[in-house]
Amino acid sequence: MISRCPLAAPLLLAALASTLLHAESFEIPSTALIRPLGIIDPGPCSAKLSQVCEGATPTLFETLNGGYPMSLAGLGIPLGGIGAGSFMVNQSGTFGPWNFGGGVDERWEVRILSQAAFHIREQVGDRPPLVRTLAVPGPQIIGKDGPVVARSWGGPLPAWHALRPGDGSYAALYPFGWINYKPFQTAVSLRFFSPIVAREDRRSSLPMAYFDMHIANHAANSTRISVMFTMPNASPHESRTPVTVRSGLTASAFSDDSHGIKGVTLSSDGIDNTPDAKASEWTIATRPPVGGNFSYATSWNAHGDGSDIYLPFESSGTLVNTALDQSYSAGAIAVTVELTPGQEVAIPFVLSWDFPQVAFADNKLIYMRRYTDFYGARETAANDYIEGSYPFHQSKAIAIDALTEHDHNLAAVESWWKPLATDKAYSPILRTAALNQLYSIVFNDSFWEGGLVSNALKPSLGRRAGISVPGLHLFATVDSGAGNNAGNSLDVNSYDYLSYNLFFPNLERDRLIAFSEALENAPNYTDTAADIKSGPFVIFKDLPACAAGKDNFIDIPSKFIARAYAYSYLNHDEVFLQRLYPAMLKAFHCLENEVPEGKHLPVAAEMGRLEDSQSDAVNKRPRVFNFQRDFKLLKWPNTFDTIFTSGPDSYDSELYLLSLEVMIETGRRLGVNPSEIGALNRRLTDAKAEFENTFWDAKQGYYAYTVTPRAGQDSVLLDTFFAQHIAARLQLPDLVNIQRYQHQLMGSYSAFMSWRDPEGHLIGAPNMLAGKGVKEWPLLGVLGAVQEEGVWPGVNYFVASTYVAAGRRFGNESLINDGIEMASAVSTQIWVNNKNGYVFNAPMSWDRSDTTWYIYPAYERELAIWDLMDSIKPVSFAH
Repeated sequence: MISRCPLAAPLLLAALASTLLHAESFEIPSTALIRPLGIIDPGPCSAKLSQVCEGATPTLFETLNGGYPMSLAGLGIPLGGIGAGSFMVNQSGTFGPWNFGGGVDERWEVRILSQAAFHIREQVGDRPPLVRTLAVPGPQIIGKDGPVVARSWGGPLPAWHALRPGDGSYAALYPFGWINYKPFQTAVSLRFFSPIVAREDRRSSLPMAYFDMHIANHAANSTRISVMFTMPNASPHESRTPVTVRSGLTASAFSDDSHGIKGVTLSSDGIDNTPDAKASEWTIATRPPVGGNFSYATSWNAHGDGSDIYLPFESSGTLVNTALDQSYSAGAIAVTVELTPGQEVAIPFVLSWDFPQVAFADNKLIYMRRYTDFYGARETAANDYIEGSYPFHQSKAIAIDALTEHDHNLAAVESWWKPLATDKAYSPILRTAALNQLYSIVFNDSFWEGGLVSNALKPSLGRRAGISVPGLHLFATVDSGAGNNAGNSLDVNSYDYLSYNLFFPNLERDRLIAFSEALENAPNYTDTAADIKSGPFVIFKDLPACAAGKDNFIDIPSKFIARAYAYSYLNHDEVFLQRLYPAMLKAFHCLENEVPEGKHLPVAAEMGRLEDSQSDAVNKRPRVFNFQRDFKLLKWPNTFDTIFTSGPDSYDSELYLLSLEVMIETGRRLGVNPSEIGALNRRLTDAKAEFENTFWDAKQGYYAYTVTPRAGQDSVLLDTFFAQHIAARLQLPDLVNIQRYQHQLMGSYSAFMSWRDPEGHLIGAPNMLAGKGVKEWPLLGVLGAVQEEGVWPGVNYFVASTYVAAGRRFGNESLINDGIEMASAVSTQIWVNNKNGYVFNAPMSWDRSDTTWYIYPAYERELAIWDLMDSIKPVSFAH
């Protein structure tokens, strides 16, 4: 399908212009994100928002905006498995930022390892050698008071000969990244990836990364090439509380002659090590090609200028095969090959690590990581780790396995990735956005456990979740990877339900089982959001009252019910549905209590109105929100937190209709008493009638979001049909009048998509529109129209999917094109428009008048793009 977005095609082509798309042996799809190496725009710091991005100290209120906000340009592909800890290879070619998970990581660690790098020594014939470190100094963002540390990173060590900005090209299409280097007479290119394999646990959990170096000699003379890989014996965390202690450093070289694999392992066994560093390791290893010479250094000074390890490499291309000092703070390996004219070689390297424990809440809660289950760890029937079952010190074994299985693992990744990367059923910009957005599963404080080690916290619901099913492995990510939103929130990540069912259904299954246990353990009802910072699946958020007009986030019980049914439906798992039915029933009873007496639709808590607190008698204009004075007025009716509701709203009411349909269908499948199903059917009939009578505005031609005090002052929500779209995907009956559904989609599109950036490019659709002839918002909360006028990329993706699915259903090509244009607009602002700085850091929202006015960087909801991809062409994987 051809996108009508005027920005996507020209800017994408411009980004690819003058760029090498085929790096000798590495074929890079044209849909990859491609940037000049080390040439990084600074990213936005809008004067309309927090100036923490200019170095200011955040106020108390600004901490609500997750990241304050904090743009971070130049990010790249993260390496590492799901829940294994991960780091990015950024657009400077350096290693960072870091996100090793756990309660100490409230946000990414914006740092690089200046000692971690690849280095090339090229000697053509008898000419003097050319030695370069394959990285560029990082961006230095200067604010009003000097460098902004949280938006800057350094470069290679000072004694090393770093590349200059533009000395290569950087490409990314997750899980693959590529860098092509220019300064050499030989053609040098690097491919890096971790073995993320759709619908497979083992390889997708591994703490390792491949670095495949390809070198082709195009010179007229024979060329001697040496490649060195340096790595510090690094701590997993810096500048965090509690401080990581990682002492007792040692290192050793190894050679696995049966597989031709050689490397160096950097270990830590200090008796005072904190749990996140206990018996931890890094391993760098390679499989030298036939005729290649391997050399190593088990120790060099990571805290110096780098000259001690560089001098022997610069002189001869080989290392000393011993320790240069006794610090064991860093190690290095090197491979040297001789290439005749026209000859080429591929040298595989691997970096693996073994940090088997992840700790939360001041080290009071400790889990094993998921990958340890595949290297010896065992668990009890209640999913407690069996002490002593994991041997620790497994990074060498992981590295050897990785290199032995290199070709097999590469083929496994490409088997699911390449068809999606090259399928012309999807426009190029959507392929770029969809594949790269998968990064958030491994990088947003990704937590995937392999058994509970210890717990000194008192579970908020009496017992921790995740113990009812042997072999269950808890999974969570935070809503905002670069911000302060530590919730693993069903209201947010329900937009991603289909992406998890498509790619990693086990993550979705086990998380939902844990949430169901929390519901069953709660005396009343819990909002089923595990707080990662406080203790995932031990501490849950506050219990709502389950009473009409009293509760926040009343979309959550409906979304839990829908997701439970969706997993069962999409994965053909009746046992799962039977297991979760008691929790679904409890959530549904809470929903029933949200419906006022004599009515048929639920009502959420209402946030404070402007007229309640903000009228300024002198200036006749709204006063500025005061955190201390006005915070008590904030209520959160649903995932559109500060958009005001008055009585029922169409978003939550439609979700309630979906819940009724799910409970009816679930009851039929599980053999519930027919009289109960009949009662639910009668409620559904009454609720549907009330929905149509309450919200349909024939004059405006849409379903109003909520009831306003003044007739004719309605507003409409972009995502009105969230629940209807899910019902259609799960082949449940329609929730709304189907003619009105089509009429609203067709009639409101052009108005929603009427905003453009200063260059004239579409920016996506805001959350709300006021009705025709309505000059001001009829209802506003104390934060004003920030969320009404915000463009939420994740919501745009889901609504785009709604358009495409409806267009296919009704044979309406215009609806299909509308959906693709909407999604292309936000994708282009994220992945092509460099001034926004949103690559691998897309926010929850930007303003309809200014794409650089944003909140919550690195938001997970953008995974909703996979709902769209599935609507364009069903996404499936061979088993």
